[in-house]
Amino acid sequence: MFDKSLRYMLVGLLLLGFLLGSYEEYWQPGAYRVVKYEVHKTFSPDDTYIEIIWDASGSMWGEQENQDKIDISKDILNQLVVSFEDEVNLGLRVFGAKRPADKRDSFLAVKPLGRNKKNILGYITNIRPLGKSPINYSLIKAKEDLIKLPGNKKHILLITDCINNGDISLDDVIAQFVNEQIIISVINIGDTDNQQSKDLQRLVQLTGGQYYAENLDNDFREYLNFIK
Repeated sequence: MFDKSLRYMLVGLLLLGFLLGSYEEYWQPGAYRVVKYEVHKTFSPDDTYIEIIWDASGSMWGEQENQDKIDISKDILNQLVVSFEDEVNLGLRVFGAKRPADKRDSFLAVKPLGRNKKNILGYITNIRPLGKSPINYSLIKAKEDLIKLPGNKKHILLITDCINNGDISLDDVIAQFVNEQIIISVINIGDTDNQQSKDLQRLVQLTGGQYYAENLDNDFREYLNFIK
């Protein structure tokens, strides 16, 4: 009788441990399960924050040099993420992936935190292009994400084909960034002659960032050198 009670108690303790372990973890759609170790993170003024804005709008099904733009962008994003140092606080904002007709379809998929590589790489795996391209709105939302955080080194990296059909003008974006120490860089995997591309080049210049469009295979390496 005693042995049976002991067995029941051991099974109960095992189940309790499993439930407590599950409580400490969470699931993100399309992402790996991660432990919330960042709660106790110590911040430094020298911390680097990079919020990547990834274009997952319907136009990304188009081709560039006989390859789907979405596949090109995923390749670049994968190479970038694995190349960052673990201490860099990486975040991911996605637009155009949820609601087909929504010009404000932009969401923070992964918060900018250190040791976030697996989380970001897991998230992008199952994303499929769908809706509108609210590029300017996403830039403003990324700024709102970053200004809440400590530290002096804050970057936005936009990976897009520069087809914008949102409802916010470039002037509105400039007004949001004029007094913020946030550097915007762009990797353009689409047309370099359209108006949005020219607008983004202007914004990049105003914020002291970098604009890449020609040699996409080397863009991620150049960007890594730029943020050091």
